[in-house]
Amino acid sequence: MSPLSAYRSCHIRRALGAAACVSAGALPGAPAAAATSVQALPTAPARGPVVVAPGVTYQRVADGGRVLHVVRTRPGVAGLAPLLPGGSVSSTGSLLNAVAARQATVVAAVNGDFFNLSASYPSGMTVIDNRLMSEPEPSRSALVIGADGRLSAGRFTLAGSWQTVAPDGTPVGAVRRVPGLNRPGERPSEMLLYTPDYGRVTPAGPSRNEAVVRLDQGAPGIAAVGSVTGTVVGLDDSGGTAVPPNGVVITGLGSQRASVVSDLPLGQRVRIDTSVGGFPAGAQAVGGGPLLVDEGAPVPSASEGFTLSQVTQATSRTAVGQLRDGGYILVTTEGGAQGSDGVTAADQARIMARFGARLAVAMDAGGSAQMVVDDWPVVAWSSPRPVVTAVALTYPGVRIAPVTPRVTPNSDRVDDRATARVTAPGPGMLSVALVPRKGGDAIPLARTQVEGGPVKVAIDPGRKRAPDGPYRLAAEFTPAAGGAATTASRRMVVDRTLAALTARPFRLKARRATPRPSVAVGFRLFRRARVTLRIENAAGRPVRVLAAGRWMPAGNRRVVWDRFVGRRIAQGRVRIVAIARSSYGTSGLVATVDLPKAAPAKKRRRG
Repeated sequence: MSPLSAYRSCHIRRALGAAACVSAGALPGAPAAAATSVQALPTAPARGPVVVAPGVTYQRVADGGRVLHVVRTRPGVAGLAPLLPGGSVSSTGSLLNAVAARQATVVAAVNGDFFNLSASYPSGMTVIDNRLMSEPEPSRSALVIGADGRLSAGRFTLAGSWQTVAPDGTPVGAVRRVPGLNRPGERPSEMLLYTPDYGRVTPAGPSRNEAVVRLDQGAPGIAAVGSVTGTVVGLDDSGGTAVPPNGVVITGLGSQRASVVSDLPLGQRVRIDTSVGGFPAGAQAVGGGPLLVDEGAPVPSASEGFTLSQVTQATSRTAVGQLRDGGYILVTTEGGAQGSDGVTAADQARIMARFGARLAVAMDAGGSAQMVVDDWPVVAWSSPRPVVTAVALTYPGVRIAPVTPRVTPNSDRVDDRATARVTAPGPGMLSVALVPRKGGDAIPLARTQVEGGPVKVAIDPGRKRAPDGPYRLAAEFTPAAGGAATTASRRMVVDRTLAALTARPFRLKARRATPRPSVAVGFRLFRRARVTLRIENAAGRPVRVLAAGRWMPAGNRRVVWDRFVGRRIAQGRVRIVAIARSSYGTSGLVATVDLPKAAPAKKRRRG
């Protein structure tokens, strides 16, 4: 089960019906065999934001017929970065798998740019780690992540070119324009450039010539602003050329083939210029659009070269923004596939402004709109669409996934112990302990050297002899490379109050000719508590109340249910819910029992 599955656990339902007799003594009649299983009552879901990592929250928001999934951060606690789920800008990949592969530092992610569904390349600009990986779409906004973490949006144009040079770097040939980067040809005649970020080989096809250039600096790829020099080390006329890890491939299609053949023989020196005008130094970027919010206000006109249906259709959509205080906000809205109304681009703009965004840019919509929080895809798709780019939220410290909020070490084999998933951001020392919230000595649970990533930590209060009460599950991580330690904590309660719920059908004789079918409900209280017992049908709907907030003393308790629901005797599968409220809060158990069919009353024989 996902650590975040508790976010959607059911509410504690309101009890209905009438009380039954309560007895502490033995029950007459022999118990009948029945298939019974007992589990803890699911806790009520959090009504407000749920902490994913210190300073990072997730919330599911129902807004009329719309359902929004919202991740927010406090300023300065998390980072934002583009990523490639498929490993390159020419392939798609699972967003969930991409997060799982980076789970040491990635706490959430959403889909990125629009992309070509058949050839799998982004529609707009991608810049990661100072490498220009795909060309900008001049009519559409790109999300720019500054080196200082500040978000901006811009429309950019690639002014790429190459030119032959002498050994001393002096230009000797004509300047050849390169309008395309790391994508298949879109026109019969054009010049393209492929870097290692495209993939292992260039696209194959007719009417093309290619020159393989080994770069002098040996760096993989090219920068968004600047120039590189290199030497032609290979030629090809059919495509499918291997892209060297320390070089690029220049491809001429159609009439542009002649320039490659005439200007780029083996051994020729060449300079490649890449210039994205106005792009900030050290920034990263992922394409998208339209711009939704600027300076805190919704952007009224958001066409940006999109078709009318792309911006006006009510569908699932994703947006990335920055709040006025500098924190980040990621929002993915469900659509028709999830049974929701969906939103238009204009709706998106109003929503992001209402959430307090200073700036927000839309990402891909429809079937691409996804969000993963920790290891949970919060937007339900029967088959999530693989995507080319994504935007990841990174957290640099230790974190604890949501844990069982209440552990009941009363030896009834239901939540006697729990397991916490603690994630370290890298190599170092990890310490985990239970710390009493009302004071007292911490109870160590683990202290170990880790390499980074998730670590399972056993929480066994019985074995550790932890008394009942409220605790903090606290983790501390000290990096092996030095630097400040980081901490994280989760609240939990150790509570032995309610234990050993049983439900046993039997026949109560009670001086009747035909014994009446009944159920013996048993449980144990470790302390005085208010107890509610109710019967639910197989769908979880309450149909009868046996006790409603009744004070009961510590000890073994028994309640007899006559199996009546209204005027009928219940049969088949039912749920018996026991809830105990004590000084340590509310705990609950659920017993699922299959009731045998009630035998008809025997007719008296006439003498």
